[in-house]
Amino acid sequence: HERPVEWAQTQIGKIEALANLGLCDEALAVGEEAQQLLVNHEQWLLATYVASNLAMCVHARRDENGAALARFTQALTFYERSAVDDKYTLAVIEQNRGLLLRDLGRFDEALQANRTAKAAFLALGYIIEAARADQNIGEALALSGRYTAAIQHIDKARQRFLQDDRLGYVVEAEIVMSDWLLRLRRFQEVLDLCGRTRAMAEKLDGRFHLAEVALHEAGAYMGLGRYQQAIRSLQ
Repeated sequence: HERPVEWAQTQIGKIEALANLGLCDEALAVGEEAQQLLVNHEQWLLATYVASNLAMCVHARRDENGAALARFTQALTFYERSAVDDKYTLAVIEQNRGLLLRDLGRFDEALQANRTAKAAFLALGYIIEAARADQNIGEALALSGRYTAAIQHIDKARQRFLQDDRLGYVVEAEIVMSDWLLRLRRFQEVLDLCGRTRAMAEKLDGRFHLAEVALHEAGAYMGLGRYQQAIRSLQ
């Protein structure tokens, strides 16, 4: 019906669908075609969504972190041109940029991006998204060697998830916490935490998470010299 902008808009979700099927080359081609069309029609906010989806669904999935970060820079340019006050979209972009910067080892920039995202989410009343930002801050701190501060941030996020009954998020946060506690050689705390996390993961039928719990548990048993129990956990 010669409505190219509407056609391009339908492709935004298709990018993620194709990528989830492992068809990243097709997702990239669809996304770039849609993005160019939206740019040609000066549909800047929609172009922002396309660039963001390409960054996370295609480039980040393929561990092309530099390309993903460049795509988010492009998304920010489109957003500024849109002159639309969409603080939620801006916060999501900053949060995802923080993850990429962390994976690239640019920890101070990652912390700044996630702190910006957290402040924006809190201002908008998105408490769970702000807690996710807190967890991301904690992980960036941990990777830069600041384990104690990291655990404080992740535990804060965990408590918020628990209050909102987000058990899947709680499990993920506790697995991250147990990893950093293990590095601090706080072995008994790891075992206590793993016991709680296992119970929740079993409720959710999270087999991969159960394996992660067992792996951290094994590390704690080894640290305590309880090698037979460590072997059982590893098995």
